[in-house]
Amino acid sequence: MAEPEDTKQVEVESGPLREVSFQIKIQEADSFAYSNVASISMSPWDLRVNFADVNPKLDEPEGTTKAFAGIIMPPEHAASLALLLMDQLHRYEQQFGLIREPKWRAMATAAKQRLKEATKGGTEPK
Repeated sequence: MAEPEDTKQVEVESGPLREVSFQIKIQEADSFAYSNVASISMSPWDLRVNFADVNPKLDEPEGTTKAFAGIIMPPEHAASLALLLMDQLHRYEQQFGLIREPKWRAMATAAKQRLKEATKGGTEPK
């Protein structure tokens, strides 16, 4: 597994923002849980992601289910995670084929187009 490189902007008391690069090697977890549904809530300070597993045979179709795990993260980390997930999903599609989720297909196509346009013009994507 490749070691991820994370770049963060930090505020220096006596000057402007500067980028700091560092590498963190994360050892794989001892166990994993399956989730086929998630919910996200946010505040000005963080995002909270709750994970659950809904089994249509056992759970009511319009009922509620209890999350078995939740993660709280600052928005900067959520943005880094979103970029990492997008990269991994792109690699997944290259190796295993397209993901058959219409909203994903539309979003991925639009994102690729925005990135292509941004890299031509030297500006950041909107």
